[in-house]
Amino acid sequence: MRVDIRYTEKNCQDVFSVSLSEISPVDADETTNEAVNDWKYWVGRDYTFSELKDDFF
Repeated sequence: MRVDIRYTEKNCQDVFSVSLSEISPVDADETTNEAVNDWKYWVGRDYTFSELKDDFF
């Protein structure tokens, strides 16, 4: 999973995309920290997304 990161320095702003499992939040709120840690745990367990079949539900 990739996320967009907004980078601001002085009068310059940029947005770039990074792998969520490769970043560590800085000055993030509790919800963001929990989400990143949950994702890293999920990836560490080798979980993956799977395609659902139409008759799954």
